[in-house]
Amino acid sequence: MQKLLFITAFLFAFQLSYSQESEINRNYILGGSISYSNQTNGNSYNLFSNLVGNPIVINNLNLVKSYSVITNLYFGKMINKHWTLGINTNLSYLNNQYELTIISDNVISTRLRTNSSRQISGGIFARYVFNPDQKVNFFVESSINYSNIFQTSILDNDETTKVNSKINSLQCSIPVGIFYNINDRFRVMLRTSAINYTYGYYAQAESEPKSFNNFNASINLSSFAVGFEILL
Repeated sequence: MQKLLFITAFLFAFQLSYSQESEINRNYILGGSISYSNQTNGNSYNLFSNLVGNPIVINNLNLVKSYSVITNLYFGKMINKHWTLGINTNLSYLNNQYELTIISDNVISTRLRTNSSRQISGGIFARYVFNPDQKVNFFVESSINYSNIFQTSILDNDETTKVNSKINSLQCSIPVGIFYNINDRFRVMLRTSAINYTYGYYAQAESEPKSFNNFNASINLSSFAVGFEILL
């Protein structure tokens, strides 16, 4: 984790020092993006778990329905044609429904588990644009964000089985994307997070927080977001 933070901080410092060598353009950008995903009848998983009450062995975990909405708002300063530094905030909502085939006390049954989560995060970013003088531009970013996630899990809509949890995490990511200049003031974009590393703490109800970390590197259609920018 410390090595990753050092590398990311070095990248920010390198970007800033390099950008100052070029001609400074004092423009600002105000932008945002949104992504929506809706999936039904997804993958099946085999796993073991302890749910509320007696230990339960889960034979199958089938995704019945999943949808998410993720928004990203940001403000940045264009140091020059290639480099932009800024701040951002993210809001998201995720809801997953799983069908559980379980065995408890030698009785086989099927139950519906619903997980819903709300996330708010904020941080800083640096962007490099490869071909700023063209109508179509490719870019890559590096960002650091701190986030709070509030999650609720419930079985069969039974309030007595509800479990609340909270996740605090620090995320380092490298989004990539493409945008099209409509004119000298407006542009539209398509972006996705290609590489993500997350380190944080997870606490369920009144239990002690547990640390975790996760690394992910992928590009898929469900992770793309559509955005819009205004040059001020």
